[in-house]
Amino acid sequence: MLYARAVLALANFVLLLPFWLSAPPPGPPTALGLRGDRVLLGTERGLYEERPSGWRLVLTRGGVRDLATQSEETLIATAAGLYAWPFAGDAPRALPLGVGAAIHSVSVDRGGTAWVASNVGLFSRALGQARFRRHTTLPAGAVGEVKALEEQIWVATRGTLWVKPSGAGFAPRLRGLETGWWELNGAVSTTSDVWLSVPKGLWSVRGASQESIELGVGRVRGIALARGRLWVASERGVYSFALDRVEAAAAKIELDADALELKLAARGLLVATPRGIALVPLTRPPSAALALRATRSVGPDVARVQRAALAYLELSPARVSRLDARARRAAFYPQLRTTFSLDRDRSRAREHDQTFSSGSVRDLLDRDSDQGRKLGFEVQLVWDLAKLAAPGYALSVSRERRLLIELRDQVLERVNRLYFERLRVLAELEALAPDRQQERPELQLRVRELAAHLDAWTGGVFSRLAASSARSAR
Repeated sequence: MLYARAVLALANFVLLLPFWLSAPPPGPPTALGLRGDRVLLGTERGLYEERPSGWRLVLTRGGVRDLATQSEETLIATAAGLYAWPFAGDAPRALPLGVGAAIHSVSVDRGGTAWVASNVGLFSRALGQARFRRHTTLPAGAVGEVKALEEQIWVATRGTLWVKPSGAGFAPRLRGLETGWWELNGAVSTTSDVWLSVPKGLWSVRGASQESIELGVGRVRGIALARGRLWVASERGVYSFALDRVEAAAAKIELDADALELKLAARGLLVATPRGIALVPLTRPPSAALALRATRSVGPDVARVQRAALAYLELSPARVSRLDARARRAAFYPQLRTTFSLDRDRSRAREHDQTFSSGSVRDLLDRDSDQGRKLGFEVQLVWDLAKLAAPGYALSVSRERRLLIELRDQVLERVNRLYFERLRVLAELEALAPDRQQERPELQLRVRELAAHLDAWTGGVFSRLAASSARSAR
């Protein structure tokens, strides 16, 4: 896949900047691997393969835990078991390892032997063999990780790191380790040293001596060796160290992102992050010029697209400014209170009497009735001037501002990724070799797909800006 290098030149110094590879991942990465020049991405949903048009789903059998490639196939450790994907095959196939075996890690050594760590022990299979065999030189029980180096195989079990030199069996190398110091997640070697990465830092192993190193970069997830420097992936980013000074004070930040795994490839250092796959170039370009070629249909400037997205989603900074201004004036606005009353009064009286006169009797009846009604309507304007000194409104606006900034950053990150991915695909179309013309329809479809995404984020403004840019270019 074509990628762009952003290069800054100052005198004779050239700084290589990392960039994001392909489309955003279909899920949080759990494993990273290589299959020829293509990137393999493991997620909880399954295994994906890098293609010019995006990620292609290859395997859906449970979450992917680890990847390793032999000369003839790719081994895939998943929650559902072990799979092999032959280079000549279209789909992975299940590999029997044992009843109840849960696969933790896979690795391939220099001779092509495949190693598998599981909850029932460590297994290996030489290149060309059909079956895996279990290593009995390790104690029975779960093996957490296996990492194959040039001359050694390193294995992690609870509290112990084991090593197998070439032509020998496994032996305990580091014993009685605390949690965070034995969970092996990476290993590299030089002519004199072996470097092991564990969550709490690094182990430096030289001959019969070893040293634990706390780097102060948060939880360590992986390690790589490139350009004569040691590269470390951690929850705070990717750092590099000179081999003669691996310590916290010598850390050089290379990528400011939560790094989940590192993988060294021919085109650079691949870094798996929750946001996607970043590529850190490791070679100097022939000149200090931007390698991304200009095309006839580049489209509008990214700043205009960003403004259009924020305006469409009503996330512009002016929104919070208006809220803040209204909150400051709130105490000067009175409350309107209305009262309506209805009083009704009714009274009745009845008197009865009787008289006797000259032999006749007379009844006397007297009635009295009274009724009254009163209506009342009252309007009040009430000012609560105590709110001028109360911090409630200011705190509410401050929370809204923080939430808005966080949401705006997420939107801009997504828009930027789509915008520059479209530029990369356009550049690949522009430079497509004659023997790859069959890929043109797929790349053109990808350009239209990315433009549709940008239209969705901007309410259709991107297409109008792109059309206006195309007319201006003509």
